[in-house]
Amino acid sequence: SLMIGLMKTLGADFDYYIPHRQSEGYGLNAAAIEQTAASGVSLIVTVDTGISAVEEARLARELGIDLIVTDHHKPPEILPDAYALINPKKPGCPYPFKALAGVGVAFKLAHALLGRVPHEWLELAAIGTIADLMPLIGENRIIVKLGMERIRSTENAGIRALLDVSGVERSAASSGHIAFSIAPRINASGRLERADTAVICLTTENEQEAEHLAF
Repeated sequence: SLMIGLMKTLGADFDYYIPHRQSEGYGLNAAAIEQTAASGVSLIVTVDTGISAVEEARLARELGIDLIVTDHHKPPEILPDAYALINPKKPGCPYPFKALAGVGVAFKLAHALLGRVPHEWLELAAIGTIADLMPLIGENRIIVKLGMERIRSTENAGIRALLDVSGVERSAASSGHIAFSIAPRINASGRLERADTAVICLTTENEQEAEHLAF
């Protein structure tokens, strides 16, 4: 959802793809890359996955697709041959804070590309950091603190709807509410059907659509 916001802000011609949890697994897969290539896509940017996708990266290169990996998982010994690997845990990476969530890495990419701190996506960064059970220390603590402040008066239709359906008073929302009420609802869409439902909920500007999806 954060990356969608970034691509819209950059004026990119883009689409997004979330693998089906049961039939495709979590990460890059050959069928999805082939489908992407057939549709004319020339660049794939991953979020929270891809650091171990050696074969998939090779396939993407063979099909003429540049691959940029943003991930936070521990890298394997053999890294994918991608256009760029953005992961604070990558050997030799000088970035001082290693405990970012996947959404935190995406947030940092947005920061770098825009040349400013993208405050408008702090809510999403906070939710993702809490939901991913990252240690609330260092930058994570700052992201969550600032994100929770924005959540209490958020204009994001999906977050507002999720708080309402969870019975959480917006002005009193806490990290505990995110962990035990909001995050499980977001995760449920990927486990019950497709995670696209949660993405649409978090990115729509239509209040009625957000309310329908939140339920």
